[in-house]
Amino acid sequence: KKRSRVTPEQLVHLERYFTVDRSPTAARRREISDLLGMQERQTQIWFQNRRAKAKMLDGKVKDCSATEVPLDTSPSKHDIDLHNIIHEDDAVTFLPCTDLSVGTWRRIATTVSQHDLIAYVCEGKQSLAWFILSGGNGFKMEIPFHRIVRTDFTHASPGVARVVFTLSEPPLFYLEHPMAPRLDGKTKLSWRQCSDWTEGAQATQVLRHTLFGSAPQLSHLVQRL
Repeated sequence: KKRSRVTPEQLVHLERYFTVDRSPTAARRREISDLLGMQERQTQIWFQNRRAKAKMLDGKVKDCSATEVPLDTSPSKHDIDLHNIIHEDDAVTFLPCTDLSVGTWRRIATTVSQHDLIAYVCEGKQSLAWFILSGGNGFKMEIPFHRIVRTDFTHASPGVARVVFTLSEPPLFYLEHPMAPRLDGKTKLSWRQCSDWTEGAQATQVLRHTLFGSAPQLSHLVQRL
């Protein structure tokens, strides 16, 4: 039986998942397989091979006493880049994440375009937001804290959490809107409220948002909601 090869697009997603979690549980592998349209066995073999490769590479750099840098709140160049993309006037805290689903609508962050999915908290507005980049256009869902009636936090795998946010009513939807050109000739973008832009208006019908991401940050968020 001919073994189907991993496509370049699937590889991009797999590498991102591997960065977050090198040894996903069987349930998480099944979830990844469903997301990427792969066979479970195929996904399992890919992770085994990738771990072996990483172990070999780790062995080569063992002499370098590189310690893992903990996640902090100081703005990195990456965060500054993200700030320019999300057009928020208030200070925000980014939540590293890999995928978001609402009903049958799903969005996965990729290594090719790290801005496909950005999750963040805005203290000034007391809200949680999902930023989506699709076809070069920005879309946003804003969830005021008071609309979050329940949070279910589970550890999906080491370092990775799955949080289900249950809302009392749908989030607010926004589209990027160009403002008048600035003095330097560049067009500034702002947000304009709009109707539900998810496929089949899923986010208006389904009030459960499932997010996979960094366990420490999501745990901290859930504790204070």
